[in-house]
Amino acid sequence: MLVNKTSYSELLDHPKWHKKKLDILEKSGFKCISCSSNEKTLDVYHSYYVSNLKPWEYPNNSLYCLCGECYNKSQYIITLIKRQLRHIELAYNERLFGYLYGLETLTYPMVTIGVMSYEVAQGIGDCWKIPPEVIIENLRDGHIDGYTLRSLSKNTE
Repeated sequence: MLVNKTSYSELLDHPKWHKKKLDILEKSGFKCISCSSNEKTLDVYHSYYVSNLKPWEYPNNSLYCLCGECYNKSQYIITLIKRQLRHIELAYNERLFGYLYGLETLTYPMVTIGVMSYEVAQGIGDCWKIPPEVIIENLRDGHIDGYTLRSLSKNTE
């Protein structure tokens, strides 16, 4: 029995992906989110991949609009980061992850993030200039949002 397996490039020709891609392009104002160019060719990229998930099944907040130049720069930096992560201890990786979470909530305060360890709280605290203990004290079911972090940041200045 032959199994008809659709290739990823064929999925990118699907009308559902074209609609989703147009939604993301419109949301970005048809500009690269990195350099703000509307003169360069733009495309929509996934921030992560999940096995067996079709391109249009990802949440909108995991998709972003970039020009080719900015996409290539971001991929180069991601490669460098991955190489470096292999050279540091796990606790520092967790702290860096927390810092990245903190950066996300600086940009998108409505995002709720999970704090699964003291090291993650340290990283968030490094970003927001809040002691990790204060972050941990203010968790709700192990989570915190950017609005709460902003309020805590003002209280610790």
